[in-house]
Amino acid sequence: MAEASESLSQGISLFQYFNDEETASVLSKMQRRKYGKGQVIIHHLSEENGVFFLLSGRVLAFLTSLEGTELACDEIPKGSYFGELAAIDGGSRSASVCALTDVEVARLSSDEFLQLIESQPKFALALLKDFTHSIRRLSNRNFELATKSVPERVRSLVIREALVRSQLFDGGVLKPALTHAEIAQRVGARREAVSRALSELVGSGLIETQRQAIKILDADRLTELDGEGL
Repeated sequence: MAEASESLSQGISLFQYFNDEETASVLSKMQRRKYGKGQVIIHHLSEENGVFFLLSGRVLAFLTSLEGTELACDEIPKGSYFGELAAIDGGSRSASVCALTDVEVARLSSDEFLQLIESQPKFALALLKDFTHSIRRLSNRNFELATKSVPERVRSLVIREALVRSQLFDGGVLKPALTHAEIAQRVGARREAVSRALSELVGSGLIETQRQAIKILDADRLTELDGEGL
């Protein structure tokens, strides 16, 4: 449990102000679970309302249309958490969440989560800051979907991935790169349109596509073209 304690206190912002005793108390109330790659952890509209803290791996929140098209809402990395909305308001799940890799989570019941909010002001403030960040990100994404073409959205996604991976420079490599289907999920477009957009970036000399990788050829021009889209 020591490894989990370190993950909570150092890797998850909500617990950064907790001392060892407080962290141990929270951990004693959690259930650790493992999920395999591709396994659904949370189902959209389900009534299960625990909060999950991601100790290892990556997960994806997504929605599925009536036609069966999946739209990615957000990729959630190790050290983060998900399921807090249903825990707070008691409603159904706002999205499905599946494992992008093998993952391990620590689940806290909604009652225990709400008790932490009520008893720990710094915990509540950290949660509010995370909410603010999420709202800003979603606002930017909604603006992007409403105002940008598919090629522009694909270019913005490539830039964001490069920033997250510290590869936004000439010669930087995104490996493993998102598949065309995964990019389509994230930008709200069809796979064929994504393939055309990537081909345009290649033809413009901005990137090079390799096997399961994307290489940045001209970072300055790539970001200049994107403008305010980040």
